[in-house]
Amino acid sequence: MRLILKVNYYTSSYKMLTKSSSIGFLLFFINEFSDSEFDIPLAEIIFFCIFTYNISKQRTIISNKYLWNMVFFSFAIVVWCTITEYVLSDSVSNSFRTFVKLTFFYIGICLYALTPNKNYFFPIIAGFIAAYVINYFFFLFSSLSSDESMHTEGLKYILPTPAVIMCFIFVLKDNVSKKILYFLYLILFVLVLSTLLAGARGALLSLFVGAFSILLYKTILKNKFLFVNIILLVPFVSVFGAGLFYGEIRTILFNMDYITWSNTERLILLNESYYILFNQPFGVGSDNYITENFSLLVLDETGQHRFTAASPHNFYMEMSVPYGIFPLFFLIIFFRNLYNLFIDSVRGVEYGEYFAVFSMTVITWKMVYQPISGMQRIDAYIVIFCCLFFLQRKNIKFE
Repeated sequence: MRLILKVNYYTSSYKMLTKSSSIGFLLFFINEFSDSEFDIPLAEIIFFCIFTYNISKQRTIISNKYLWNMVFFSFAIVVWCTITEYVLSDSVSNSFRTFVKLTFFYIGICLYALTPNKNYFFPIIAGFIAAYVINYFFFLFSSLSSDESMHTEGLKYILPTPAVIMCFIFVLKDNVSKKILYFLYLILFVLVLSTLLAGARGALLSLFVGAFSILLYKTILKNKFLFVNIILLVPFVSVFGAGLFYGEIRTILFNMDYITWSNTERLILLNESYYILFNQPFGVGSDNYITENFSLLVLDETGQHRFTAASPHNFYMEMSVPYGIFPLFFLIIFFRNLYNLFIDSVRGVEYGEYFAVFSMTVITWKMVYQPISGMQRIDAYIVIFCCLFFLQRKNIKFE
């Protein structure tokens, strides 16, 4: 009888695991066909619904001071930005778009963190990441068999960020066999190699910056909370650098033969954001932010504006330029509590502190130079999911 029960338990667990992974796998491809640069990724909406359903089903939530601060400031961000957008644009549709976009991201993170049992979600994200990697390798092999160089050039835009995959492997390492673990390391190695060949500088640098931050934390910044406060200031470096030393930085990039369309766009847009922020500290609205205020958008080789870059490529500026400096303060406090929650969640986990430091650095690196939209939002989401997965440990109080 016990043998039958044991077999039934593992059979049902296997079926549940397969079903959840399949959902995540399909979700990636559905997300790919529905995603666009300035819209909310469909995956994010479905994640939000899953978190809400699971909390209502479990009827318990995690209680933690950092988590409750996150909840408060996520609502503050959503309410302030929604009202600001309506005042500046006088458009209900724009205001609603702002409300929805911010709700699914910030409150979605809080809902995931509040969930006491996160085991249900990990197979879903595993299936999502598996599809993410398979999608890249499919296009990689297609480009190798094609004579068109444009396919190879486009690979860096669908390349899974190696640092994000590394965070996922860390969470998975104690729950899979060594064979599977070695296979995951092999995939990671191939992705790093692909990053080099595709010229995806940011994705590759995130690994080195993350490793450097661990070294820095281990040798100098041994205080966890000091590290959190310092890393929160990092996204400002690119903004003030572009605003105060625009000409000098452009000359340096040119002399290094590193002046590309991508770098020039980022430099100009950060410089423009810097002046907009100081001239209009209460925001300009999302429409003005995209179409009017970036008057110095780079022209491409045909003389047309490259509106695909109509973003400062900086997380702080994407919040403060459209909506003003007050939600920027809310945002910084939100992430300060999130990073402290990272530290709380990995307490007692082997190499947990280094994992938390690495995760914070990967997210912060994206804040510095990437537009937080599309798959960039999902990448940040995955890192947060992985670090907060340990929040379901027994040392957390439940209410």
